[in-house]
Amino acid sequence: MHLDETRVQLKNDFVNLGKLSLSTTKCVTFQLKNTGKQPLIIHSVKTSCGCTTAKYDKKPIIQGETTTVVLEYKPNSLGYFTKTADVVCNVPEGYVRLKISGEVVGK
Repeated sequence: MHLDETRVQLKNDFVNLGKLSLSTTKCVTFQLKNTGKQPLIIHSVKTSCGCTTAKYDKKPIIQGETTTVVLEYKPNSLGYFTKTADVVCNVPEGYVRLKISGEVVGK
């Protein structure tokens, strides 16, 4: 590990949404704090399916600052689910993975 690398600290990287109906849209906010020496630059957020979209700030996040990534999940089928979103950024690993899960129940 280099001392000047960009590092991210997550308050949490997984949220269980519990039970929700097929007609519900849920939003989850993840906080990412830049704990490294270089600005954090989010290039994109790749979600595991079209039912999940992401909103994020495209400006560089300086050392000590926090940004948010909001995942919006719109169910398209019943049952248990686990979805991921890879925050593609300038950390040594190349991305930070976020996860949501839950169960979609009848109307």
